[in-house]
Amino acid sequence: LNTEYDENSEGVRTFSVKLTKEQLIVVQQAMKKIQDEDDCSEGQAIERICADFLGRYYANSFSR
Repeated sequence: LNTEYDENSEGVRTFSVKLTKEQLIVVQQAMKKIQDEDDCSEGQAIERICADFLGRYYANSFSR
């Protein structure tokens, strides 16, 4: 994961991920769905997708 820090932005970092066309479509659809429902930034949309996944992952890990 390539991460960059922009000295001119207030703590903003960027990262790049190599995706196939199909993977990009899925990511864009998920982000659009969240942004349409919650009116949030791209960063917040990705954070919510990841938090949702982690919440379900840990819930399933500890329920066994």
